[in-house]
Amino acid sequence: MVITQIFKTDAKRIVSDSFMVFMYIAPWVTALIVKAAWVYSGQHYPDISLQQYAWITTLAIALLTPMNMGIVLGFQLLEEKEQGVFRAIAVTPLNNDRYLYYRFAITAIIAIVMTYFVHELLGLVSMNAFNLFLLVCVAAWQIPLQALMIAGIARNTLEGFAMMKSTGFMLLVPMLVLYFFAASKLSWIAGVFPFFWVIKAYQYGLAEQTTSFMICLATGLVYSWVICWALLKRYRSNALK
Repeated sequence: MVITQIFKTDAKRIVSDSFMVFMYIAPWVTALIVKAAWVYSGQHYPDISLQQYAWITTLAIALLTPMNMGIVLGFQLLEEKEQGVFRAIAVTPLNNDRYLYYRFAITAIIAIVMTYFVHELLGLVSMNAFNLFLLVCVAAWQIPLQALMIAGIARNTLEGFAMMKSTGFMLLVPMLVLYFFAASKLSWIAGVFPFFWVIKAYQYGLAEQTTSFMICLATGLVYSWVICWALLKRYRSNALK
């Protein structure tokens, strides 16, 4: 079956590439290190309170998972675009759209599971399990967005690395804005970054403000979908040339 063959090829490619392996294991290693440091600090320096940093630390590490997986997928699609794989698939029964949707779906499913367990592994903050599941599902929408920003805009691997660096700001900027300026109405300007809505929903989820939580998730989902649609059209156009 074509899908099975694609999955096996992707798995071999990731395992044989040290950069891709690193991107997959980085959130787990980071979570374990931070968890150990957090416990050590609590035992040896009880006068230092780190609780005010718990939510932003947890979210930063948890969101590394979909971000890193989106970057890995982006480089895979960029490589396939350079090699003409996308053009070849266009004449198969699988066709381009099904191929891309498969790649996005399988990566998103893996990311949802990983992100959920990385969050729980840290254990620095507590959130309703169902709300957390909804949150990581919306966060997984950043995977096609990240991937298509790299594969759709970059023309080669060098430009892909430049795009990878810029996509990091999509997480860093809204996170810093919502940490330092959450009380200011101007913080909503950072809503131009898709990750903003996931981070804002997380804040509302921790505060158990269900209505605001759902609104932010829905906004983030729709907004990310619109951007993905535009980037997908660009990738299709460039990859079929």
